[in-house]
Amino acid sequence: VLGIDVVGIHDDFFEMGGHSISALHVAGKIRTEFMIDFPLKYLFQYPQIEQLAILILNIKAENLEISELLAELDQMSDEDARKTLLMGSVFNNR
Repeated sequence: VLGIDVVGIHDDFFEMGGHSISALHVAGKIRTEFMIDFPLKYLFQYPQIEQLAILILNIKAENLEISELLAELDQMSDEDARKTLLMGSVFNNR
């Protein structure tokens, strides 16, 4: 997007010449490549490549956990799923 051959993990997208239009392109590429929801604001909040990589990994991990939970719930009876969800909400409120 920026036409730069070598980018380091501590490089800042905006300091390398990025701007709002190129940020739109990058956010779209991230959405497509990693199949995640990636609001444009994330690029402004985390402009360093290392920060973006960590954020993308965290989003992917959250999505995986949710997918695994949904798969587990799908295998349970409605009653067991209800109990599991209620038990989780009790622990999460502590």
